[in-house]
Amino acid sequence: MITLIEPLHAQSQRQVQKFSIETEPVAYILGGAGITGSYQQGSWTYSIEAYGELTVPESQHGNEGFTAGLKGVIFQAERFITGTDGFYIGPEFGIASADITLKSTNESRTYTGYSVGLRGGYHWNTGLGNLYLSPVVGLGYTLNNKDIEIGGQTFESGPFTPWGTVGIGWSF
Repeated sequence: MITLIEPLHAQSQRQVQKFSIETEPVAYILGGAGITGSYQQGSWTYSIEAYGELTVPESQHGNEGFTAGLKGVIFQAERFITGTDGFYIGPEFGIASADITLKSTNESRTYTGYSVGLRGGYHWNTGLGNLYLSPVVGLGYTLNNKDIEIGGQTFESGPFTPWGTVGIGWSF
């Protein structure tokens, strides 16, 4: 009996196909905006995320006297650990433009970074139609990381960036 049930379960996973659109309130709290479009095929989800003009708090970037703004695009592939819902994990690849400004002189520099990372989270269907919540955390590594010199001062940046957010989305 188990041998008959398992192929049916695997077949039902392959048949799941849906599109989703998602936003992250954290992006708006940081003064920016963000949107993600996704396509799920079975236990895999493929996404593209665009975000813009996020203001990174000084407490996060750790450079007193500087402001930092970000905008960029992230490509993601995630696999549900079991089934087609619940916990997931996967790689991400991103391109971000950082606008770094020295507050005392208002002088700024723009820097483009390329990153790879790992992300994991939980996809929770709320039961309110196709509305879902997805808390997610990740760790990114900037491939071309460098410190930025402005007005004789240095904006130091490390290659690793831990992050976390919550997505609110709708599946079609």
